[in-house]
Amino acid sequence: IDIMTVIGTARSVHDVAGSVTYIPPEKLELQKYTDIHRILRQVPGINIQEDDGYGLRPSIGLRGSGLDRSSKVLIMEDGVLLAPAPYSAPAAYYFPFSARMNAIEVTKGPSTVKYGPFTTAGAIQFFSTPIPNEAAAEMTFLSSNQGRSTVHAWAGGKFAVDQLPFDIGLLFETYQDKAPGFKEIEGDPNADTGFSLQDYVTKIGVYSKDNASMPQSLVFKFQYSDERANETYLGLTESDIRSRPFMRYNASQLDQINTEHYTYQLTHNIEFNDDLQLTTIVYNTEFARNWEKLDRFENSDPFFTSGANPLLSGTGSCNSLNEILVDPINCPREFEVLRGADGFV
Repeated sequence: IDIMTVIGTARSVHDVAGSVTYIPPEKLELQKYTDIHRILRQVPGINIQEDDGYGLRPSIGLRGSGLDRSSKVLIMEDGVLLAPAPYSAPAAYYFPFSARMNAIEVTKGPSTVKYGPFTTAGAIQFFSTPIPNEAAAEMTFLSSNQGRSTVHAWAGGKFAVDQLPFDIGLLFETYQDKAPGFKEIEGDPNADTGFSLQDYVTKIGVYSKDNASMPQSLVFKFQYSDERANETYLGLTESDIRSRPFMRYNASQLDQINTEHYTYQLTHNIEFNDDLQLTTIVYNTEFARNWEKLDRFENSDPFFTSGANPLLSGTGSCNSLNEILVDPINCPREFEVLRGADGFV
């Protein structure tokens, strides 16, 4: 029999315009997934497009919306918008690492309007590891036969200080993940096509005593992450996909993306009574990205298109990588450059 979890009361369900799916800590802990695609497959109405096979740059759509780097879905962590430019260019080239999250909430329908811009399809809210009520620590280490290894560790707690009119909470957390990749560059079987990343979170909280008439809390959160991935947008021809789906052409060997992300967040919460509370969030996020990748051919340069044995065909219809891969017979020289054939390296 399927288990149904009801959040709130039977009366409050009529106050939600749309649908909400909540993935609790117990389920995330049980599965230990590091790929957000695998986590969200249990949510109805989700459309997912795989990119790198690890879930680092997911394209997510809700209720038939376009995928396009999750630009139609609002991505949040602890109430903070995470797209590098959420009000102008919401494509989520940065995505939080789901392996360190405590819970996930997916909201669809009109109820997402309160969260901000670009909620056409819905919103996905990530809840990071909270400061535990008592001193605690946890570490998880995973390793695979493909060379991938992950480490997730945190330690913290709340502490009562008799000399102070408030309690103090601390949390230190890190998530490390690296893999050599499962693709093979043609002509260089030892090439690294994987990634390495590290993520650090620190939280410092101040809490009112248990006997306070209006309980309050003030939590400062700092998060830093960086990633290096030897990833490419260069695809394969249809025949190569069928025969060698995990191969990469030699021309993509230098493709690499490097990112850095910072979050500074201050959250204040006060409970006036059982029915009224106020949460105020002040935050700043910074994201830097540098993606060096093969983009196109330049067939207008006579240095490559003239002479007795030109390197390129010289036709404008062979500039686009997509055009070359769709019809390699029409662009044989460009295709040989992509493959790194003898005389074309």
